[in-house]
Amino acid sequence: MEVVRHNRYVFHVLMGVLLTIVYPMQELFSGNQNIYFLWSMDKLIPGAFSADPLLLSPDPYPLFSWLVAIFPAEQLGVWITLLYVLLSAVYSFSMFGIADHVSPLYNSSTRLFSFSALFLLLHSAPIWGTYSQLIFDVDLRWMWDSGIAEQGVLRGYLQPSVFGVFLLLSIHLASQRRFALAILCIAPAAMMHANYLFLGAIMACCLLIVANFGKWDMLAAGVLLLSVLPYSYYISDHFLHLDASVRNAIDEAVMAGYDANIHINPENWLNPKFYGQVLLLTIGLASLRNSLIRNLMLILTLVGILLTSVAYLVHSTTLISLNPWRISIVLIPVASATLLTTLVS
Repeated sequence: MEVVRHNRYVFHVLMGVLLTIVYPMQELFSGNQNIYFLWSMDKLIPGAFSADPLLLSPDPYPLFSWLVAIFPAEQLGVWITLLYVLLSAVYSFSMFGIADHVSPLYNSSTRLFSFSALFLLLHSAPIWGTYSQLIFDVDLRWMWDSGIAEQGVLRGYLQPSVFGVFLLLSIHLASQRRFALAILCIAPAAMMHANYLFLGAIMACCLLIVANFGKWDMLAAGVLLLSVLPYSYYISDHFLHLDASVRNAIDEAVMAGYDANIHINPENWLNPKFYGQVLLLTIGLASLRNSLIRNLMLILTLVGILLTSVAYLVHSTTLISLNPWRISIVLIPVASATLLTTLVS
């Protein structure tokens, strides 16, 4: 136990490896990685993908593409796996830290072992995917670690959304009242994914409210703003400042695929998994009692509900595209960690 207490980073790197085993990465270039890796592969193998018309459009995730393309194509599999393990370690460190805030974990070997076992169990893709589907005819993968609308953090792919683990790290640091660092930790996520620019701004404002606008916290918010300005300008210049005809075409394209899109059509969310996550969030908030995290979680929940309601009431394709309900990728994992630590306590 002394080893874990004084070497938490090593412990959570190990947990990152174990997470990658029980929550395995999908095959390289499967799923969304075809799109997310396109611009990276064009850098790694110039001209090989020149026939793909998507390359004529700007890269939505330039920093992610640069990060993927650091090493030669022959080493891509190793580099991607290493990155995923490290991000899984950040995720583990954050979740255990949040749980430790609710009820101390690290000073009890029994409690830490019990929490670790349950934590890995909840992230077991075969149990909640394959077996749950066979027995209950319900796929419960990503119920505990992801938000609603099939949006999450790890998900078995290295993609820009995985950097949302830094939003969870921000919550962990906020629980320790290290608000300035919590605000700064939003930057890696916000610089990787346009949705996290939006969610990061919401979280930063909420953190400032909870921190009572302290001097160092305001300074950290200023540094955060400066760090995301280049990407904000890039997104604004390439994706927001468009001709009216182009904007209308994009709006029409978004709405044309609305019915089948699980991320933006609420009718596709209303399933047993969604109701289970709502119940999980309710229990998690109740378990937090009067802790600082509860206040922060309540504010984030209310803001998410408000913005989501506005998006659909006014039929704003821009706000719908920003996915304000995506804030649940923070809320649900925190609720899961809270529930687990309450159980082992």
